[in-house]
Formats: sequence, C-alpha cells, structure tokens
Amino acid sequence: MVNATIALEQINETTFQDLKKLVLEQARHHSTQYAGDDKKFIEALKRKDPVAQILMLRDDDTNEALGYILFNHYYGLKGQELYMEDLLVSDTLRSQGFGLAMMEELKAVARELGVNDISWTVAENNPAAIRFYEKKTQASQLDYSVYDCSDLYKKPLTPSADYEVRQADENDLALLESYIGRIPALSKEKMENIRAAASAGNAAVYIALDKDGTPKAVGITNANYSSFRAVYGYKFEMMELGVKDKNDTATAFSALTAHVVEAGKNTGYDGHLNISIDKKSPGQMNFMKGLGFLPIRMTYDPSSVFLLYGLGRDIIYAPKSQNVINSSQQKKAPKTPEQ
Repeated sequence: MVNATIALEQINETTFQDLKKLVLEQARHHSTQYAGDDKKFIEALKRKDPVAQILMLRDDDTNEALGYILFNHYYGLKGQELYMEDLLVSDTLRSQGFGLAMMEELKAVARELGVNDISWTVAENNPAAIRFYEKKTQASQLDYSVYDCSDLYKKPLTPSADYEVRQADENDLALLESYIGRIPALSKEKMENIRAAASAGNAAVYIALDKDGTPKAVGITNANYSSFRAVYGYKFEMMELGVKDKNDTATAFSALTAHVVEAGKNTGYDGHLNISIDKKSPGQMNFMKGLGFLPIRMTYDPSSVFLLYGLGRDIIYAPKSQNVINSSQQKKAPKTPEQ
C-alpha cells in the first residue's frame, strides 16, 4: 500500500523530468502527443508569478511522481477561480482514492487564496470521469461552453467603427462603477470582481464604448497555460452592458474580441484563445453562432465535446472530508515559502 504526499511543487530543471513523464502519460490518455518545448515549459513554471502551478503526488518512500494537477489562477466576472487544466493519477494507482485526495488538496489551495470557484472540462463521452466528479467531488455541470477560437489569430475579425475598445484604466472603471444600479447585469459585487481582474498580474479588462462614450460591453482575459501543447494563450469572457438588440451585442463582442486577438499577438499569448460563453445569454450565443466556431472537443468525435464542471464556494469551504487515500499513514509535506 502506497503512502503518498500531495503538495504544491516549484518546477525546475530537475523536477521537470518527473512532471514531463506524467504529461506524456496524460497525452496518451487523450490520444494526442506532447508538442511542447521543454525549455519554455520550465521557464513558464519557474516564473516568480507563474500563470500555471503544479500540485504533485509523490511516493513518500521512493519520491516517485505518481500524479499531478496543473491549474491556472483566474480573475473573472464571478470572482477568483482556479481552472484545473489537467488531473492525472498514474495508471498503477487508479481507483485507490488518490484522484479525490488531489481534488481535496486543490480545494485547500483555493481556500488559502480566497477563491470562489474551481472549474474544469470533461468530455461528454467520458461517463466514468463524469460519475467520479459528480458523485465523489459533488461537482455540477455549469451553464457555460468553452469555444476554441484560435483561428482568429490567423483570420482576425474586422472591428466595427461604431465601437471603441481599449484596456480599461481607472477612469474607465469609474465610468463602469457609475452604471451600477442602471444596468441590471452590473452589480456591486460584479464590479468588485472587474476591479480585481484589472489589477491582477495575469489578467486584463477591456471595455467597448459606443460613439457617445457609453459602455456597451466588458471583457476579461486571463493568461492560460496548457501542459499538452505547453503554450500560452488566453481564456476570455464577456458581458453585455444593456445592449438590447442581439445584433448590436454581437457587434460589441466582435469589437472586444478583435482587440483581444491583437493583444495576444503582441504579447506572444497566441497559442490558443478559449472563449467562455454563457449559454443563458442570447447575446453571447448569437455572437458565437455568427463566428461559426464549435465548443471544444477532445477529438473529432462530436460526442467528445467538453462539458464545463465546477465546485462552488459552498463546497470549497465546506468542512474537509476524511482522509481519502488508502493509507492511514498518509501525510502532507509542509509548504515552503516559495509555494
């Protein structure tokens, strides 16, 4: 019976080899190949304020790497979020409770950071994974779809002259704040979340204004790091601000997206562009329909479309469950100052 430790781990040239072994195993599970640049991957995770972080599962006796979670820390319209890019438990340890234990540790990280949500994607045609998340972690499917719009870097949108888009500064944030109570979607809490994103290191807020200087839409980008492709990209979400006509809404969103695409190209964060769309928003759905992109899928099989799952604050901050690893001697490594 394996005794194991789960802890945040600072990746360097030495520990990267353990991580890469697991990433290659993850790639095989997804019927794809690791296409990353090792040097760039290491540099990305060694940064003082890395976009992605690693929770590593290690054997206490041999120090062998047995599993990992790669996650990104986002600032969005709903508040702070951890987005779980990858979770892997090595084949030899499947169905022994390690996956659930790693999720518990990710919840602990979320609590330390004051995060409201943890989200991730799971393929619709992976019922075993869906059962695990729904029954073991109490996760629920979210009312959002994620679309891969990376082709916009090759064929960018032509923004409408009716809208001006810029990265929001303090004056823009103050303007938005003045609309609280006048725009139903813009609550005081949401405005606080927008301000937090504007001041976060790996996030940015963009605003679209009409010719009269009235804000019509707001968008937030978060830098995202993917372990399979080992590339930087953006996760992007938007919100309409009182635009009633769905075509005008789509035009405002198109202007925002065109600006974000240029920002990605200028900063080198153009490896992918994942747009999160609220399925309950007619304006957002209409915008995406006009672009013609499909929700992200695991493979070309239509049934492999990714569903977005998540844990809310009520579950993240609930009393911690009993030890779920099959060992009464499992222990946690102390976190170092770097972690």
